[in-house]
Amino acid sequence: MSETATKLQLPNEDLQLLDSQNVIIYSIPPQKRETFYRTQLDKFRILGLQQYEKILFLDGDIMPLCNLDPFLSSRQFQENVVIEGLREPFNGGFFLLKTGYLDEIQQIIAKREAKAAQLDYPHFDLTMGWGHNLINDPWTSELQSGTQWSFLAAFADQGLLYYYAKYHRKSVSVVHRTGAIAHYGWNGVAVTKIKPFHQTTDAFLNDDSPRIRLPGKHSQMKYPFHCFVHFSGLSKPWLKGGAPPECCRPNTQYKSAKHFWMYELSELLKEQGRTDINVRTHWKKRKKAHLPPLGFFPTYLQVVNASTNLLTPLTRVYLNDTDVS
Repeated sequence: MSETATKLQLPNEDLQLLDSQNVIIYSIPPQKRETFYRTQLDKFRILGLQQYEKILFLDGDIMPLCNLDPFLSSRQFQENVVIEGLREPFNGGFFLLKTGYLDEIQQIIAKREAKAAQLDYPHFDLTMGWGHNLINDPWTSELQSGTQWSFLAAFADQGLLYYYAKYHRKSVSVVHRTGAIAHYGWNGVAVTKIKPFHQTTDAFLNDDSPRIRLPGKHSQMKYPFHCFVHFSGLSKPWLKGGAPPECCRPNTQYKSAKHFWMYELSELLKEQGRTDINVRTHWKKRKKAHLPPLGFFPTYLQVVNASTNLLTPLTRVYLNDTDVS
């Protein structure tokens, strides 16, 4: 929650909509010096939700297209599961973490931010990164590789995820777009040399499994990549003028990922009897690409004096109630 927010929770009509979909809501305490970097690290608060054994995190701009339960139910993965990124080893928008280690990741963050305050710009050690020299273990992604902590968002959430899962917990399964899975470490036990062990995602889902089929590069990939659309950057449906002209009709819902997102939203609003939002026209009067308050990406300067604290308690939000659970 922003420190400058004028409301302490979502409007009641929005809470009703989410409650109808069995969505459980937790509110993050107001943040001082709120930035994109700070907000990115908030995703790791899931480690403190110990009422769950593990949690699959999806960025808010990800739209699932099929059943992702195999990620949660499979015992063939290591304790943490990540997907390979295009320009980063671990993608920070989709990952599975075993809960119970919030204190540990907070210590990692605090150490890194204290170091940043002592370093000149870019306030980040490209050799040691979050705490490990990669010279003998280069990071790899689909398009790039290297021995420096120079990949996309290495100084922010994606670098933290990479260090935490592979070099701190030493227990991670990496799912590649080809369907291959590389396992590093075993059950969190430290090993002298982390070696990959391979299997394929074909074991988790086949082509006969129910899946919403939409055009796009994701449709040519293996599970779970073909099971979601990530509206990254300016591709978000609510940017660039909002709904396409022919949206929100049954015969056009599968024309594109954006069409389907808009159609599903319009149908959900209809189910709830919401007449205050017309999906077709809601964004028309806005700028074609209005800039979100925190921007689109973190910056090096945002790390200095960030004072990130993930240990502040979350507040459970109830419909017509603001009590803490």
